[in-house]
Amino acid sequence: MAKGGKKKGPPYLDDPGCKYVVIIDPWGMDSTKNRTSEDVDRLGSWVSFMLREQSENSEVLLEVVYMRGTQNEVILQLSENVDLGPLLGEHRWREFLKSKPTNSSCTASYLLEYNYTVNGKPDNHNWADHYPELKPFFPAFKADITYPRAHYVNATRFGHLKSLVLPLPKERERTPTPPPTDVSIDSFSFWFCDVDLLTY
Repeated sequence: MAKGGKKKGPPYLDDPGCKYVVIIDPWGMDSTKNRTSEDVDRLGSWVSFMLREQSENSEVLLEVVYMRGTQNEVILQLSENVDLGPLLGEHRWREFLKSKPTNSSCTASYLLEYNYTVNGKPDNHNWADHYPELKPFFPAFKADITYPRAHYVNATRFGHLKSLVLPLPKERERTPTPPPTDVSIDSFSFWFCDVDLLTY
């Protein structure tokens, strides 16, 4: 218990001074047991490419990459001024890569906001911090394009991460397709009758 009888969390209501994002199936990273600093640097290059437009007006940075044990997911610590809106969702690799990777069965990565209120700082929960080296963009990227906005993804599909991530904002939810209009036979009959009257 903290001084004064109040626990620090959860809920964690302090301002961490940064923003956190969880990546599921992160592009550029080997299987969990074989990941090295090169994987972290490759991921860092992709994230820098992703943030390129935002960095034109103010410096937006990837600060830390967190990994834990054999988990597929990684957590990014980004500078506080980043706009997470266009980043959250499904990132389809074919939209930002020149060609499909031949060494992976995945076709997309998924970015969701980290639930800081429930979890607090990642390094308090055995997430190890790694610091990517800033390197030029990989030749595999479509460097001449504006980075594509992420597609909608329903966070509930990642049930094992329900306490780690937040759902996409309400404004990003898909609008349900309205059901087809039910036109009765009587309506059609009446319409055809009108046409017959006009014809004669």
